[in-house]
Amino acid sequence: MLMTKSFRTLMATAALAVLAGGAQAATCTFGSDPSTSDVVSSTACIGANDHPSGLLAASDIANLGGFSDWSLVGKSDASETSPYFAIVDFGATSGTWKIPNPDAGKTYALSLKAGNSFAAYVLSGFSGDWTTNALTNSKGEPQDLSNAVLFSRGVSAIPLPAAGWLMIAGLGGLAAVGRRRRG
Repeated sequence: MLMTKSFRTLMATAALAVLAGGAQAATCTFGSDPSTSDVVSSTACIGANDHPSGLLAASDIANLGGFSDWSLVGKSDASETSPYFAIVDFGATSGTWKIPNPDAGKTYALSLKAGNSFAAYVLSGFSGDWTTNALTNSKGEPQDLSNAVLFSRGVSAIPLPAAGWLMIAGLGGLAAVGRRRRG
């Protein structure tokens, strides 16, 4: 009886975790103007104007989304593509992005740079649309995307064989406890 109640509780908890994990976050807006939502499927963002030219480093996005342990995954621009992510339409003010082989155990951040401005977004999905609405010049016009940088944080997922051994050990432990209580 105790085992059945514990099993039901475990299953209900697992179901809630799966349902909660499928929720998508709202679009992140840059600044106070809601029309500047640059990356669909993001949960947090930061940005700056008058950033020195060149690529962003992890220190430029320190504390993005409340995390400080971002590391560089790859960069992409009109002349160089990245094997880790794809940006469509460099030199334009809008396009699409995709992480073709994401590591489910990691959190990703995408940084867009246009002119001397950049915006970085914590991603809640692995593909979506982007614009440079927030990355404006002195006339307030969006600038063309010059480069994009992908950052990640977190640990890689546990490989399936290791997870299988952990599950078998856990089931063996439950069987031993059940046997001890009956005996």
